[in-house]
Amino acid sequence: MKNYSYVLEFDTSLKVEPELLKKALDYAWRYTPSKNNFMNYNVHVIGPNNENLRNSLYEKCLAQQMRSNNETFESLEEYDEYLDRENLTPNFRNIKGAPYIMIYTQRTVTKTNPFQKYLIKSGMVYEQTFEKGTRKYEAANGSARIEVGMFSANFSTKALKLGLAVSYIGCMPTDLIHWQEKEWNFIKDKPMFIQLVGYGKKYKKDEINPQWDLKPDFTDVVNIL
Repeated sequence: MKNYSYVLEFDTSLKVEPELLKKALDYAWRYTPSKNNFMNYNVHVIGPNNENLRNSLYEKCLAQQMRSNNETFESLEEYDEYLDRENLTPNFRNIKGAPYIMIYTQRTVTKTNPFQKYLIKSGMVYEQTFEKGTRKYEAANGSARIEVGMFSANFSTKALKLGLAVSYIGCMPTDLIHWQEKEWNFIKDKPMFIQLVGYGKKYKKDEINPQWDLKPDFTDVVNIL
């Protein structure tokens, strides 16, 4: 992960072999821990041939930013043009050139292993098995978010070792009301964040002096008692 750098633009001239992506996904699936082994999340992978989903996702992220900033433009196109004029091009425009896009969502577990079945039969209650609209489902969202963070970090570690580049996007609609179009019918649970993978062409560090955009100091984050 020390080689990670945010990708502003992916190299569309280079093809990502599907086998490399599968290796990174398999690595993350194998080595990411999960509370009680439920893994109550999905990783939806959008490939290079899904141009309509790629463009639609960019528009969803753009609309989310416009709502969050309380902007009042008449159309997304007008807002997008304004951002370009003001040199405020969103980092998530890299969606348009990313060969592979991964959308992480929560998932209700319906298949349980023998030990889980035994515990449930013995009276144990697991929030990961409850459907949308229940308090237990909402309670399971917190652990799902932690686990997808670990999954994505493990995926990134392997992807970077394979020579690929990754980026993360959090500016996205998380309310399912914004995912009701027919082409998004596979998004059935609350989206959490987006991860992109491909070959990097232009990085954030190439546009912005890294010294201007540093993480908080180690001691601001880590409190050793």
